[in-house]
Amino acid sequence: MRSLFIKLLLSFWFVMILTAVAFTLIYETTRPTEWIDRQRQITSLALRQFGEMAVDRVRQDGPQAYAPLAEELQRSTRFIATLVVQGQFLGLETEISKEVEDLAREVLETGVAAVRTTGNSTITAEPLSFGTGEPAVIVGEQRFPPTWWRWIRPETLELRLLVVVLISGLASLLLARYLSMPIRKLRKATHRLAAGDLGVRVGPSLGRRKDETADLGRDFDYMAARIEELLGAQRRLVRDISHELRSPLARLNVALELSRRQAGDLAPTSLDRIERESERLNELIGQLLTIAQLEHQETRIAMEQVDLDALVDEVVKDSDFEAQGRGRRVLYPIRERVEVVGNKDLLRRSVENVVRNGIRFTPEGTAVEVELTAESADGGPVARIVVRDQGPGVEPEAMGEIFRPFYRLEEARDRVSGGTGLGLAITESSIRVHGGTVNARNRPEGGLEVTLEIPRMA
Repeated sequence: MRSLFIKLLLSFWFVMILTAVAFTLIYETTRPTEWIDRQRQITSLALRQFGEMAVDRVRQDGPQAYAPLAEELQRSTRFIATLVVQGQFLGLETEISKEVEDLAREVLETGVAAVRTTGNSTITAEPLSFGTGEPAVIVGEQRFPPTWWRWIRPETLELRLLVVVLISGLASLLLARYLSMPIRKLRKATHRLAAGDLGVRVGPSLGRRKDETADLGRDFDYMAARIEELLGAQRRLVRDISHELRSPLARLNVALELSRRQAGDLAPTSLDRIERESERLNELIGQLLTIAQLEHQETRIAMEQVDLDALVDEVVKDSDFEAQGRGRRVLYPIRERVEVVGNKDLLRRSVENVVRNGIRFTPEGTAVEVELTAESADGGPVARIVVRDQGPGVEPEAMGEIFRPFYRLEEARDRVSGGTGLGLAITESSIRVHGGTVNARNRPEGGLEVTLEIPRMA
C-alpha cells in the first residue's frame, strides 16, 4: 500500500467505525429494557383512555362525533386512531390498511391487546367495551418518517451500524482527500519540473493553507524558481559565449587566408592544421548555438509535414557513402512510409547524429542498421526509428548520461573518435521539442541500440 491517500482514508475510516461500533454496542447493551417496556405501557394506557372517551362520545352523539377527536389526537400525538364499534371502522382515512383491519379483528376475537410492527409503521390495538357488553377496539398507528429519514435515524442495530460505516467513510474520504491533496499536487509539479517545465509552481493551487504541506509547497516553488534562474543564466551564458566566439573566429579565418597567400609554400602544413582546428571550433560553436536554441522555451521552430522515410533514406545513403571509406556499412533493411509534423533540418540532424555515432563505434567489416516503423504507443501513434551498431555498447551506469552535453565515454575521449559530445545531446533536445522521446539500451548480442519515437500523423 504505497498511496498516502489510501493509508489516510483506511486509517481514519477504521478508527471512526471502531469508535462508533463500540459506542453503539455499549448503548444497546446497557439500555434498560424496563424503560422500553414502560414506554410501551404508557402508550397503551393513553390509547385505551382515548378509546374509552371516544366510545362514550360515539354512544351519545353518533359515529360522526368521532372524526374531531381523531383529528385532534393526530395533530397532537401523530397517532392515526381507528375505532371499531358495532362492525364499523371509524377514522380519518377513507381506506383502512389491511394491517390495521387484520389486527383489529384479531383483538375483537381474542380480547387481548396486541402490537404489530410493519415495514413502515407500528400498530397498537387495545380492546374496549361499547357499554352494552359489545366488544370494541381502538387501533393506533404510528407511522415512520419518510424512507430517507429512516436511513438517517434507523431503528435497528444493523441499520445503525450500516449508517455509521457510510457516514464515517464519507467523512474519512473528505478528510484524507484534504490532507493528501497538497502531496498529490506537489508530486505532479515535481514530474513536470523533471520533464523540463521550469515554470511550474504549486503555491497558487494550495490556496490559503497555513500548515506544513503549504510550507513544503512554498519551499518547492522557491527551489523551482532558483533552478529556473540558474539554468536560464547557464543557457544565456552558452548562447552569449557562442555568439562572441563567432566574431574572432571569422577574423581568424580571414587572417588565415591572408597568411596562406603571403606565405606561399613556406608553411602549408601549419596553416592546414590551423584551418582544421578553426573549422572544428566553428562546428562546435554551431552545435552549442543549436542546443541553446532548442532548450530556450520561447524559441519558435518552424514546423511542416515531413516524409520521414525519405529523410531517413537520404541520411542512410550519405552516411553509408562515408562509412564505406572506413570499412563499414549503413543499412536500411526495414522501412515504412511515415509522415510527421516537424522541422526537417532538426529531424535530419537528429537521425544523422545517432547514425554517425554508430559508425564511429561499430567495428570494421560490420554494419549499422536503421529501421523505421509506424507504431502505436500509450500517447498515440508514433514513428519509431531504431539505430543499431555492433560496437562495445555503453556501461549501464553511463546509459543515462550519453545524452548530456559534452559527455563522452572514457574510450572516446580523444577528439578523433569521440567527437565533442554534443551530437546525442542535440538529438535528445530536438526530439523532445517534437514531443518525442529518445532511449538507448545495450543489445544482448552486443552493440548499442538507440530508439527515437516521434508523434506521427494518423
